[in-house]
Amino acid sequence: MPQSIAMSLLTGAALSAVALTGAVAVEPAPQAVITAPAPDAVLLDLNAPEAQARGADVTLQNDALIDGGSAILQFGFANGEIGAARYNIDPGLFPIKIKRVQIFWASALSNGTQSLQDSILIYTGNFNLLANLEGPVMTDGALNEFDLEPLNIVINSPTQLTVGLQFFDAPNGDVLKGTLATDNNGCQSGLNWVFIPGNGSWFNLCSFGVSGDLVIRTIIDPMGAPPACPEDLNGDNVVDTADLGLLLAVFGQTPPSIAEADINNDGTCDTADLGILLAAFGTACP
Repeated sequence: MPQSIAMSLLTGAALSAVALTGAVAVEPAPQAVITAPAPDAVLLDLNAPEAQARGADVTLQNDALIDGGSAILQFGFANGEIGAARYNIDPGLFPIKIKRVQIFWASALSNGTQSLQDSILIYTGNFNLLANLEGPVMTDGALNEFDLEPLNIVINSPTQLTVGLQFFDAPNGDVLKGTLATDNNGCQSGLNWVFIPGNGSWFNLCSFGVSGDLVIRTIIDPMGAPPACPEDLNGDNVVDTADLGLLLAVFGQTPPSIAEADINNDGTCDTADLGILLAAFGTACP
């Protein structure tokens, strides 16, 4: 590599199910738990609501590609090579659960044909292998999404996360074969990687003249993040008299028997918490 051509993303990629033909969990790192069964893949539009963060989920992505934007297809990959995106994650979000992986895959034709690739690989830290999900079936011309939530991959400690695709049926210069894509907004050094088996080493993809970031995205559940709407004490997505009643029932307690009533986390349910709730009274929560 590199060898690339530009293409424009089209709207309206069809929604359909594609089987991921197995999942093999390697011996996990100490901070992870991995269980079966195998996930499924779903095709999404880049701008569809399903392609974005859902609820409290966070989408990790380095690319700036949007529907209708210009993608660069990277045809220089050979069999056994891995193209991977690395994410720097806010430590405050940990522990995190890996829920889905999205990979844009296309050929010069983008005709919906399918190809079996080697695996989706997930690493922590400096390429410490966490999970090896074998046999992803990639569909040409679409953002392929793989549901990893059933695998229960949870990472407790703050770390970098790297997600890659290993080629089994690589283009190796053939523009009629599907491959990974990048945006065209500049390649961020340290966030795009390629593993070359002949050298047995990882290389900074930007050093190969690639002009953008790989379109590989990972959706996580930030289990350590604070609630989006802490004033909603009963979790019904609105701040109302029910929440006020819960707070008043434990007003003055240190700590309150209803922990959520200590909205500012100072150990006491008091006028500070009441003021925060009243300021948000009547609002709907995201």
